[in-house]
Amino acid sequence: MWGHCIYVCVQPGQLQARLVVDQPQPAGPQWSAEHAALAHPRTLMGDYFAVQALLRQAYAALLPRHWLTPAPVVIVHLLPEAQGGYTQVESRAFREAALRAGARKAWVLAQGAALSDAQALDFCRQGLLSAAVQRLPD
Repeated sequence: MWGHCIYVCVQPGQLQARLVVDQPQPAGPQWSAEHAALAHPRTLMGDYFAVQALLRQAYAALLPRHWLTPAPVVIVHLLPEAQGGYTQVESRAFREAALRAGARKAWVLAQGAALSDAQALDFCRQGLLSAAVQRLPD
C-alpha cells in the first residue's frame, strides 16, 4: 500500500475532510470544522496559519495513531468556483498549508464537482504514478 489519501473540500467558512478508502462500503472516516479563517469576503483563505492548523487537526483525526503511519497524500478541492477562477497565489497557499500540516504530496483542484472516493483514489494513484515517471531517468 502506498499510504493514505485524504480528500479535503474547502467551502466558505467550512473545511471538510475524509479518508479515502478503496472499498465501496463503509465510507472512510470524515471530519469537518467551521472557522472564520475560511470566511474572508474576497478570498477563500483569510488566515494561512489557521487553515494549516485545521488541516493538521484533520490529519490527526483521520489517520491511525501509529508512529509508522506514512504521511498522507492530500487532495484539496476548492469547491465554490470563484468568479474568474482562483489565482495561483490562492492555490499555492492551500497547497503549502497542506504540505506544512504534514502531507507527503498535495494537489489543489479549483474546479469541478466534489469527487467520490473512487475518483479521489484514482486521482491519488495517477498523480503518484506520474510523479514517479517524471523522476525516472531517460
